[in-house]
Amino acid sequence: MVGSAVGPLAGRVADRFGPVLPATAGLSLQVVALLVYSRLSIGTGLWVVVVASVLNGIGASGFFPANTAALMRAVKPQVFGVASGMLRTFANIGMVFSFSMAILVASRSISRGLAFVIFVGTAKIKGHLAVAFTAGLHTAFYTSMGGMALAAACSATRAARRQSDAGPAAAAAP
Repeated sequence: MVGSAVGPLAGRVADRFGPVLPATAGLSLQVVALLVYSRLSIGTGLWVVVVASVLNGIGASGFFPANTAALMRAVKPQVFGVASGMLRTFANIGMVFSFSMAILVASRSISRGLAFVIFVGTAKIKGHLAVAFTAGLHTAFYTSMGGMALAAACSATRAARRQSDAGPAAAAAP
């Protein structure tokens, strides 16, 4: 719900000031959400999950409109449809890849078969398996944090690259 309110605002910021700030801020906020997720334990209150989910939703709502705006600005109007289709294709591939990576990383702490039935939702875990699986999830969140932090750093450098590519005339322009 919060993310659905933030998305249009982040889109306006991206349209007015460029995509670098909302994209970088959104990715950075998602890193914070992943950090909160990585600290969850078996006894953590549900409110912590809600906080992490809200942070993640706000971060995603900041990133996605800005990323889409950056892509659409980079292509000619004649290929908007192709660019939009490729963006959605790669977003879907990335989502599936992230799920498979999470399963792979988390399953290092328990058997692969048990990890798959847990992710599918057909098994319950208790005791030492729950603790081991939670540790595996923490590792998956740390791995995701690394990738997300790298993406945020790359996003932040776009402003500096754009100014250096444009030269002094762009820096003097209003």
